[in-house]
Amino acid sequence: MRVAEPGHDNHPHDHAHPHEHGHAHEHSHAHSHAHDHAAARTVSLEVDVLAKNDLLAERNRQWLRENRITGVNLMSSPGSGKTTLGMAILRYLPGNGSIPRGSIEFDGTDLVPLG
Repeated sequence: MRVAEPGHDNHPHDHAHPHEHGHAHEHSHAHSHAHDHAAARTVSLEVDVLAKNDLLAERNRQWLRENRITGVNLMSSPGSGKTTLGMAILRYLPGNGSIPRGSIEFDGTDLVPLG
């Protein structure tokens, strides 16, 4: 994760108050100079929210390749023909074709047995 303010990214900030004259200072962190807290500022926040998903997806793709399995995921709006396509695939499998593992699901119902 990286947080940056425009004009303040990619360079270090040191907000320490060094005292190099040999004695300790016991004081609060209050500053004697004014800060303009009313000024608006833009903060840019970057997070790779899909990093974990990308890693899992690559592992799944590797497993599918190693097991010579073709996986298809159809996503589209309602009524676009996903279920019709799934049923057509079942009807047009060659005589020796099968779906040894997997499913064609609609609304939580496996359509493979309905073929």
